[in-house]
Amino acid sequence: MNGTSKSFNAAPLEDDGALDLALMVTEHPAVKSSGAAMLESMRHVNDLIQRCGPWVTSGDFPAERTIEANKEVLTALTKVQNDMQKLDDIDLDALKPAWGDRDSVRMARKSLIGCAQEIMKRLESLKACLASPVSKFSSMRSSPRQETTFYGWGLEGADPVEPKEKEKPPGGDEEPPKERSRSPRDDVGRGAAGEHQADSSENSEERKHNRDTPHFHWTRGQKLGTGNYIVRKQVGEGSFGRVLACLEETSKQMVAVKVVKGVARYKEHAHAEAELLREIRRCDPGRQSYCVKLLGEFTHDLNHCCLVFELLDKSLSDFMRETGDEGLMLRDIRTIASQILQCLHFLNAMNLTHTDIKCRNAMLKDSRGERVPHPRKPGRETKKLHRCEVRVIDFGGAVLKKERHSKRVGTRQYRSPEVVLGLAWDEKTDVWSLGCILLTLYTGERPFPVNNSLHHLALMERLIGELPREMLRSAAAGGSLPEDVSVDSQGCLRLNRKFIDEAQEVINMAKPLQQRVLPQHGALLALLEGLLAPSPSRRLGAEEALKDHFVANESVSE
Repeated sequence: MNGTSKSFNAAPLEDDGALDLALMVTEHPAVKSSGAAMLESMRHVNDLIQRCGPWVTSGDFPAERTIEANKEVLTALTKVQNDMQKLDDIDLDALKPAWGDRDSVRMARKSLIGCAQEIMKRLESLKACLASPVSKFSSMRSSPRQETTFYGWGLEGADPVEPKEKEKPPGGDEEPPKERSRSPRDDVGRGAAGEHQADSSENSEERKHNRDTPHFHWTRGQKLGTGNYIVRKQVGEGSFGRVLACLEETSKQMVAVKVVKGVARYKEHAHAEAELLREIRRCDPGRQSYCVKLLGEFTHDLNHCCLVFELLDKSLSDFMRETGDEGLMLRDIRTIASQILQCLHFLNAMNLTHTDIKCRNAMLKDSRGERVPHPRKPGRETKKLHRCEVRVIDFGGAVLKKERHSKRVGTRQYRSPEVVLGLAWDEKTDVWSLGCILLTLYTGERPFPVNNSLHHLALMERLIGELPREMLRSAAAGGSLPEDVSVDSQGCLRLNRKFIDEAQEVINMAKPLQQRVLPQHGALLALLEGLLAPSPSRRLGAEEALKDHFVANESVSE
């Protein structure tokens, strides 16, 4: 029997009554949900103990099952930490009478945090027992291509072939981009991270290994780097790393630290993006670009590249979801339009195209506000921001003008017609994406809830009318039309596959753009028609759109 097996406690966790007591003394929704989460975590830990106990005792660890169990342990640790953070975040000064008094909520919170700490002790113990065999098995599975060098902003080699698209029900979360021109990146600041595919020079074995590499494991109060950054909580996660809210010890300011997975390729990508963000900061001393601010870069434990950013609040995507997807106030939509257009105009001056403008990549600096009656939806409420200010994040796919290519960039639901058709694109593709954002903020619904290009093109023609025939003929001549799409002799779009019932219903229910905007908001409609013009040559540029009446007029009528 080895040392780790002696320290391993194989007895199951039992509820000592603290959970039941916590759930009895208060009706606070955060306490209730955390209590249910603790019970679920306790059952999961007991299952892990039962599965892994015999391996620890005998020292005989089955490779694949051990690696999978270790992933479950790391995921469970993160979940419990997040549940503890939700309890820490309860505002005792904002209690509703129906939830119970302050002392009851405080007692319940203390009991649940105690339960969480016991669960974490067991998980940490199990993690320590699995560490050595997992390290051995992972090194045996590593691909020799993992150390492939990243060759700057453009990637060598032939363009990857887009896989055949399977039709899926519409809606759901934003789909990740299929190809990125530069480095794949996560969100920064606060909010869930973007899930991007690895670049085209990775083979499938390497990609699987990189995806399976565990995330950086953190604990509250942990010090990163040389000790300057003290971890407070996790605020985002993506395929390539985690974002932690940290206290910078010298300035006493809260910052966001993106900790990249310990994978050589991802570290190179992070260094490349940091270089770009430093150049953006150098060109923007007055902070007028509305790009996220990179504060620093360091390495933790010789293995994790860490990027330090200003700490932001919520993405527009999360803010919309938390406010019931009802849509924002028109004055806030105008402000967001102005600020993102200024960002795009700034990037154009640097000969850069972002390529992945979307609701998740626009972060609010402060999401606080007040609930007010919805001006466009009688009987509903929305949130009026106290201070509307956004930052554009995720520059991992930014492309220089001289490096542009014909690959499909960006997140599917925000792709412009030229990108979907596989045609050449320029900075106007970012403008189209902004149009999608603004329409989403106005209606509360994404204009293109799609999972494949066939469905996307069909919805485009419902929203903005027939696509330009010269674009369709060009795509047909170049052989870049998506799967099951063709162009007839008149140059009109032909869709050669039937949709599943749910997708067809979305198409049938889709209204033209003019019917989605109220008559009194004609200025917004005119802007949207300019941003969502199907032909890039007829689409507004960022500089031109900044002079548009809706954007330039500071007073808007709700």
